Amino acid sequence: MYYPYLRGRQNELLALRDFSLALNGCPSKVFPIIEPVREKLSGLERAVQSLDEGGVDCGIILNPSCGELSAKMLDFKGNEVLGACTRWHPAFIVKDDIKALGDEIRTNGYNNVILILEKGTSIDDAAMAELLSLDGVGALVTDVSRRSSIHTARDKGKKVVRLDDNFKEKPNNAAYLNVGEEKFTEEFAYFMEENYAGFSDYTLLPSTFKEGGMLPFVLVIHLSYLASKDVVNVRHFCSESFSNAPLNTNLKFFEAARAAVAFFKDNPSSTSAVATLAEHYEKDHFPGLGVLKKLSVLHHLELMQAIMSKS
Repeated sequence: MYYPYLRGRQNELLALRDFSLALNGCPSKVFPIIEPVREKLSGLERAVQSLDEGGVDCGIILNPSCGELSAKMLDFKGNEVLGACTRWHPAFIVKDDIKALGDEIRTNGYNNVILILEKGTSIDDAAMAELLSLDGVGALVTDVSRRSSIHTARDKGKKVVRLDDNFKEKPNNAAYLNVGEEKFTEEFAYFMEENYAGFSDYTLLPSTFKEGGMLPFVLVIHLSYLASKDVVNVRHFCSESFSNAPLNTNLKFFEAARAAVAFFKDNPSSTSAVATLAEHYEKDHFPGLGVLKKLSVLHHLELMQAIMSKS
């Protein structure tokens, strides 16, 4: 199973809604983990409702570490929409106060809890072992360096999902001009051999959370594809009209989209998201940077679904 880690921003949530529709009744091989980052929950509600109706399980992080909801403990039991959805699982980022997290899980009677142990988090192994002993905990999502926690989770019969930070973020878009393509992941081919229940990453987005953005000097469309039976690469389709000002975004989109559409023509890694991108290109219509992000994420989800469905 693929467990993409997404923040609850508008375009990531829209990508999840479109993904659930694109499944068209097929069993999902994708289990999104969503970290809410906005006080307004309507977008999250619609996305989770759509996933629920499409038969897609997901995790919702109840103690977000970034965005407008950071430092808050969420409780959706009284939420009319989320309360009616049966396929979302409570998830928690493991932070400093592990005892308090255990109390939260026990007090609320949470089941099938997903624990997320992020890279660089300082933890006490004994306290972590006690947390993993809770009956309500079902899975641990962690990077491979946490050997003690991985061993403990497996010993206690919990699922372990490997978390990797695969997208190599550059300091600015111009830095992608000479990159071409990069290896993204091969975990879909090996996670079961390594005794993991699944694999996780941040899709084609940086792991660090950033608010907003600005019009770029170079417009880049990041799209993944199956480079071989065991490897997925990411290509960075860049505009050619580099300037010292973010001007003529329509032209920059046309240049980047032209390269992307040409690459995916008759390519087996093409998806409905790429088809939508091609429609915008053919109409010479720049849909906005947010929509391009949505299409990038949606394409990757569709690609991983297709790959996992064949394995």
